[in-house]
Amino acid sequence: MKIRITEGGHDFGLALPTRLVCNGFVIRMALQCAGPEGRKLPPGAVKKIVAEVNRVKRKYGHWDLVEVQSADGEHVKITL
Repeated sequence: MKIRITEGGHDFGLALPTRLVCNGFVIRMALQCAGPEGRKLPPGAVKKIVAEVNRVKRKYGHWDLVEVQSADGEHVKITL
């Protein structure tokens, strides 16, 4: 997973292994932080989400998840 943030003359990039970011523990913690709505997932759903993200990464390699550009020139891009 790559995160690239560009603003004016500043450019910041962060590369993280996909399996470090998208594993069962991290997904469960993110859902708990989401509050009551995040806890409504069935027990097997987290495992299926992790497996699907890893399958997409293996099959397609590079996949843009988010690309946002603001009116004042900030640009954020998150790639799987």
